[in-house]
Amino acid sequence: MTAQLPPSDRSVDIEAIGGWAYSAAFSDACDAAGLRQQAPVIALHPVAAESRPVVGWARPAVAVTVDFLPDQPYQGEISFLDSLRPGEVPLVAASTRVPGLWGELFSAAAKARGATGAIIAGSVRDQERIRQVGFTVYHTSAHPTDCHGRTVLEPREQIDIEGVSIGVGDLVVVDVDGLVVIPSSHVPEIVSAARAKVTAERSALAMLEQGSLLREAWQAYGVL
Repeated sequence: MTAQLPPSDRSVDIEAIGGWAYSAAFSDACDAAGLRQQAPVIALHPVAAESRPVVGWARPAVAVTVDFLPDQPYQGEISFLDSLRPGEVPLVAASTRVPGLWGELFSAAAKARGATGAIIAGSVRDQERIRQVGFTVYHTSAHPTDCHGRTVLEPREQIDIEGVSIGVGDLVVVDVDGLVVIPSSHVPEIVSAARAKVTAERSALAMLEQGSLLREAWQAYGVL
């Protein structure tokens, strides 16, 4: 069954946020709200060097290690990809034995369903062809081996990555600095605070570029 997003989240314009979002601003906004453990310490890399930030609603899954060839391969992966909805971000947590969990065709399928990107805490493959598909994927490693007979993808209501809980409908923001997870219950306030932080930082930057001292910019806008 496809998990449903919390109704309150639907009022947030994901596309508009993507025009100005970056992970550090959202991390700072979470800190200010007392949510100080929302950025897992995990080295994520974009498949394409010029990748944009990804902003969207989390659709968590885990890649469970197996050591058999199922009679009907890829059924979990097919069901998961075909159930994606616009604005969602497939977010897969892998075990320590990691084949290539995500590739060209998964990217094309997710893009067609309206996903805004994918976050793979594990290996991807087909990197050059993913670039050609034009779908943004962040990952921790790469490996050419197929997942068939090695892992099975299982959707979950909630997963944990390096001590950070990620549930269906949480807002995720990822870029080259890393991943930030905003709990669904805090989305409107954190989005507003992050937008204010971005605005203040741009104003402080303008002061510094005009020759102001760092202390003066700090006193004027309270950001560094």
